[in-house]
Amino acid sequence: LGAGIATGTSIALINIARLIEVHLLYDMHPYKLPYWKPLVSGVVATFAWVGIRPMLHLTGWLWAGGIGLFGVMYVLVFIALGLDDEDRLILRAVKRRVLKQLGRGSS
Repeated sequence: LGAGIATGTSIALINIARLIEVHLLYDMHPYKLPYWKPLVSGVVATFAWVGIRPMLHLTGWLWAGGIGLFGVMYVLVFIALGLDDEDRLILRAVKRRVLKQLGRGSS
């Protein structure tokens, strides 16, 4: 476990150093602001989950509902951060796919 944590940490630090190097040498930003929305959504949803989980007393199969609740929190935070054109395109495609599958399932 310790070796895994050390390896993951060192890889993360090397990648961060590379990002800083590219920024300093070439004045380039490899990530746009919308790229950070999933990370921010995940962090906020995780902190919210850690805060409310003790109050829910999830045991057994109720954990599945807890995972769904975490997913809902993630999506709500993501939407609260604002949707750009690419996000809307993906949501439309998912909506079409779900509606198509529901149409098949009801026949």
